[in-house]
Amino acid sequence: MTLKKYQSATGGLNNLGRAHFHLKRPSRDAANPRHRSFCARMSGMPGPMERGGKKTRKKLALDKWNC
Repeated sequence: MTLKKYQSATGGLNNLGRAHFHLKRPSRDAANPRHRSFCARMSGMPGPMERGGKKTRKKLALDKWNC
């Protein structure tokens, strides 16, 4: 479970979260293999895109990566 202090309000992780989990920033280049891999993995994940009229963390992350 990701702690709130590591979450970005617009989806994904903030700089502190990326440093904590040793991750790179999202790639906005569609030709990048990391971008294609993330979009393919996350787009196929079960779960709602909205809950209670608000976007879920999944939807926010997909939007941030431009999937």
